[in-house]
Amino acid sequence: NEIGLLLDKIVSTCMGGNLYNKLKEKMNGNTFYISIDSNSNNGSFGSIESANNSVGITLGKQMDSSQLLHEMMHAYRAYNETPETYNASTLNGEIEAQYAQYVYNKKLQEQGDTPVIVYNARRAAIIKLEVLIDHKGNLLSGRTINELNKQINNILTAFNRTSTYSQSKYKYDDSREPLSNFSNLQTITSDCP
Repeated sequence: NEIGLLLDKIVSTCMGGNLYNKLKEKMNGNTFYISIDSNSNNGSFGSIESANNSVGITLGKQMDSSQLLHEMMHAYRAYNETPETYNASTLNGEIEAQYAQYVYNKKLQEQGDTPVIVYNARRAAIIKLEVLIDHKGNLLSGRTINELNKQINNILTAFNRTSTYSQSKYKYDDSREPLSNFSNLQTITSDCP
């Protein structure tokens, strides 16, 4: 089973294993659906028609473990927010999910794996976070919140340049502190080396 293999790869890392277990806890015994849509290029988290509109993850043609981890980050965030706060901060969550995906891919590379990484302006802006925050989403020594805020504004500019992440579709809640954008990553990596 392809999805089983992707999950095995995810849980082989500390961050991925913790994300899987914390998401499982949040599910409280309920079923979480993961489906594949070979007609789509993108993954998504939300309602799945083929599962009677149950909540879950849909993976597209790019199906790999880092995309599944990315969507699992959205799912975990959804269980830690109200629908209103989640919907009012979709871009905050996208930034966190993409940074977590980047950290995960780096870990795979350290383990000798060669994940396929597509670089674009959004990904380049996300990668620049690593000089400001660590792999757990904490501010690095000698760095400031103002520097982080400036880079987040650069990320917002890069995201808003594409129709996929337009401001009308993806909302950014600027009332949140910059580090709070990484609160779920901080939680799932708290005991990771």
